[in-house]
Amino acid sequence: NENLPSSITQYVFATEQISGPIPDGQGNIFFVNAGSYQNLNSYLVGKSPFDHNANPNDDRWSYNDQAVGRNRIFGYSENVPFNGLDNDSIAVWTDSPGDPDFVQYESLLQGGDSGAPMFVFDANGNLILLGTNEAVLSGGVASLINYTGNQASAIQNFINLHAVPEPATAILVFAGLSTIIATNRTRRK
Repeated sequence: NENLPSSITQYVFATEQISGPIPDGQGNIFFVNAGSYQNLNSYLVGKSPFDHNANPNDDRWSYNDQAVGRNRIFGYSENVPFNGLDNDSIAVWTDSPGDPDFVQYESLLQGGDSGAPMFVFDANGNLILLGTNEAVLSGGVASLINYTGNQASAIQNFINLHAVPEPATAILVFAGLSTIIATNRTRRK
């Protein structure tokens, strides 16, 4: 029941359409080039590596114990079946120190990370939202991110339909309507 603080930031989201082969129905998914995002460093948000089970008296929990890690974008996979839906997914591979694609602060998803954002920087140094955390492939070999680019028009339509006017705009509209109503009442007398 109060306005969001000015520190809340809006981010541009990916709009590039990417496609690839669909899974073969036998549990095999296929990775292809992730377009302009291929091999970029990504920034994944999720639970920190802090072990809550080993420290049960510590008051940090998943909602206030977040961390940002990096990983290089490995590829894209189309229609990955997860939780009854077919998700278009950006993938980041889990690399170890010494692997050619390993980056400092390498990260991977874990239980409780679902829905958190994944970002990349554009050429101007601005963050772009690529998607939200989805799943980890068996064995923890790769993390999958729900890719926003293929749903960009639906997302933008939703934003346009549900946009809340800025307070200043709402005040101007209210003032304009009040003036019209007052003018019409005066004319009727």
